[in-house]
Amino acid sequence: MRIGILSDTHGNLPTRVVEAFVGCDHVIHAGDVGPASLLAELEALAPVTAVLGNNDYSLIDLLNRHEEIELDGTRFLIAHTLDDLNYLLDTWQPGRPLPHVCIYGHTHVPREFTHKFGCLMINPGSLYGPRRGSAKQALILKTSDGNITDIVTVSL
Repeated sequence: MRIGILSDTHGNLPTRVVEAFVGCDHVIHAGDVGPASLLAELEALAPVTAVLGNNDYSLIDLLNRHEEIELDGTRFLIAHTLDDLNYLLDTWQPGRPLPHVCIYGHTHVPREFTHKFGCLMINPGSLYGPRRGSAKQALILKTSDGNITDIVTVSL
């Protein structure tokens, strides 16, 4: 399965990313989407799961602050900020299976690390105003039978 992952588009969806996401089975957007029309553009490529970012005022009735989904046996938890993810994980109901992958945005800086609970934490970076010398980018996460097989960077 191919899953397109992006964040902090702020209404900016470059052709290069659209072309890279053709053939994706799902798209995850970690907030600061911009106008709802950007979600419609992504929906034309694949089903979309998106969360509300701190600048998504026009989408407040459309998006939630966090989402939980399972794709190809991989459990995902998505929120706009790392603080929100940490809170959700710290208050996770005992006995409930933890997510395998947590996706966030907000910082405009790509990052991958393993959380203290073993979840892979991914910030795909930003397609609008990257910070700390990072490039504009998105990701494609590849899975097979619940295992992550590759993470491909789509740079501009």
